[in-house]
Amino acid sequence: MKLRLLAILATAIQAAPTVAAPIQDKWTAEATESRGGIDYRTLLTFTYDGAVSSFNGRAEWKVAVLCEARNTASGKLDVFNRATKSILAQGAWEGDLGDRNYFHLDPGYKDDKGRIEDPGKLEVTDKRCASGRPTVVNDLAPKPASAAPAAVPAKASPDRIGNNGKKFDGYLWYHNGSDMLVDEEFGEIRYDKPKASISKVVKPGDVLFRGVFSKDGTVEGTAYAFKVGCPPAEYAVKGRYPKPVTFVNGRMTLTGPGPKFKPGSCEYTLSPASGHSKLVLDAHSDV
Repeated sequence: MKLRLLAILATAIQAAPTVAAPIQDKWTAEATESRGGIDYRTLLTFTYDGAVSSFNGRAEWKVAVLCEARNTASGKLDVFNRATKSILAQGAWEGDLGDRNYFHLDPGYKDDKGRIEDPGKLEVTDKRCASGRPTVVNDLAPKPASAAPAAVPAKASPDRIGNNGKKFDGYLWYHNGSDMLVDEEFGEIRYDKPKASISKVVKPGDVLFRGVFSKDGTVEGTAYAFKVGCPPAEYAVKGRYPKPVTFVNGRMTLTGPGPKFKPGSCEYTLSPASGHSKLVLDAHSDV
């Protein structure tokens, strides 16, 4: 007997509301590919909150699409984000990525003993993304790719090893009323004490930024924006890190088109006018 990997996840709830509700399920699919000296990675995060399609009444999943392209020679990382929707049809998932591009995910299947008989396939027509054999994880947190530290989930793990091969050990900084911890060698900025107004959605240990702090003071990677009931919205940022960090010369600014969420929805578009498009952090003391 063949069991679809996502059969349980894809059960339609016909009586569910069409508006956003608390998340009921979430999972990820990941694929990697190398072409012409570039390592590509695609991460699809599927979130189901009870919505149904107004077209056919099937369960409608929100999909956050993250594509990364890292130059193996220079280390430069380009990131592409898109929010879309998808339903299960004939054992596969599809979503519109705009500009006539789309993704098609066949998750494959296992036999009744849990052995993979069909590894499945992820096809993404946008050449900024990876296509190939997908890894499907019944969780929001996929395993990190060694070449793409910016793409692991925004929830910090106490056992995670950073860019420097060590565990996280950050210095105190301030960001928009919240206490933050910055470990430039590890490659992360985490919330230590979120301010009261965001404490329902942001918890201590949540990651604001993950990427690379270069020796020349440049910073580049992925930032995360949070909304109640939604997976973290990922977007590319870059900026400068003061060297050396002192109390009088301790400001770090990261910029990039940030998420603008649609009302009552986890969908978002990226805009330089977003309130998340400029992140300013100030050091607590000399580092």
